[in-house]
Amino acid sequence: MHTDKLTEKAQEALLMAQQLTAGAGHPQIEPEHVLTTLVEQRDGIVPRLLRKLEVDPKQIAQAAKFELDRLPTTQGCTQPQSSPRLKAITIQALAETNRLKDDYVSTEHLFLALTAEGGHAPAANVLLSYGLTTDLIYKALLDIRGSQRVIGQNPEVNYQALE
Repeated sequence: MHTDKLTEKAQEALLMAQQLTAGAGHPQIEPEHVLTTLVEQRDGIVPRLLRKLEVDPKQIAQAAKFELDRLPTTQGCTQPQSSPRLKAITIQALAETNRLKDDYVSTEHLFLALTAEGGHAPAANVLLSYGLTTDLIYKALLDIRGSQRVIGQNPEVNYQALE
């Protein structure tokens, strides 16, 4: 995915996920890395979404980090690359962007895509264990965003103005 189609916060989350991956010695950037950075993102919409749904972002981060601790590690690894699962998440995030008629992929699109992964995906299971489904997050997002669309690379400013 081209970074010119990502909001600043989405770019930041993916960069932080890459750094988290490298720091942990993981060979690939997985959705669990992205989940961790999304829920810990300062001034991001994902922590606000979680609080609106009465879920503590710190608990989600802790559960995601537990899953990260289970991943294999390597030493002397080169720059970590996106896993096939993460590539599928970015494709799903683009679909969420289109569903919401937005111009840019934002952190909420990535978050929605994580819930849609399903199956035995650890990130999706973490979210489901807290009762966070795609539909529930979508409804909370519409409450926060209202009719605002993501038409620029810094939409969080508009969401804060709405509050």
